[in-house]
Amino acid sequence: MIRAVALGAVLGAALAAAQPQPLQSPVWRWWTNPAVVAEIGLTPRQSDAIERAQAASRAERAETAQLLRDRRVRLGELLSAPRVDRAEVARVLGDIARSQRVQLRSIVHLRLRVRRILRPEQVGRLLERYPRIMERPWEPPRRLGRADVRPSGG
Repeated sequence: MIRAVALGAVLGAALAAAQPQPLQSPVWRWWTNPAVVAEIGLTPRQSDAIERAQAASRAERAETAQLLRDRRVRLGELLSAPRVDRAEVARVLGDIARSQRVQLRSIVHLRLRVRRILRPEQVGRLLERYPRIMERPWEPPRRLGRADVRPSGG
């Protein structure tokens, strides 16, 4: 009986260890998480380089986000006017579309830069352990278990 309980406990622990574990918060800063750092062999120099890349990308996206907010306010003003200036609406819509492309491009370029910072085997281990970490950079991060973790790009 005791052997069966002990065997069950060992098997349960082994299964639990094999299951994806949630990352320590915040998930979008995976390069600062000690478990991830150890699993992929991230060096302090690489972690610093990723941090600098993230900071630069965040600053660029913040500037673009402000422009995007301003253009959306302007669009609202145009659509609320008694007479709609269709040419101005089209111009503002173009500005909004360009700003959205700039934001997405910034996130994608950040992901590519991070991949260049990492060695190929590190990228492989990262994606093996956290398969969704590079997916859908245009969506906000979800705070779920290891299989669902990805950085937001910022």
